[in-house]
Amino acid sequence: MPMDEMRALWHPIRARILEIIKSDPGPTTRSRLMVEAGAPFAEVAYHCRALQRSGCIKPVDSPGDDADDPTYEAP
Repeated sequence: MPMDEMRALWHPIRARILEIIKSDPGPTTRSRLMVEAGAPFAEVAYHCRALQRSGCIKPVDSPGDDADDPTYEAP
């Protein structure tokens, strides 16, 4: 496992978010991550940014994208 990914996963919510994204067959919205991880929207947004900076997840465009509910997938 790359060092950036190991550092990013120190928090259990981040680990859960990455697990959810990797288990989904397609991109996952932040609102779905919020429900699946059982964490508040702001907390999920914060951890998604951290995972994105570390290269563990990437934002993707999908039809009808809502700017307030971005979509992510594993690289």
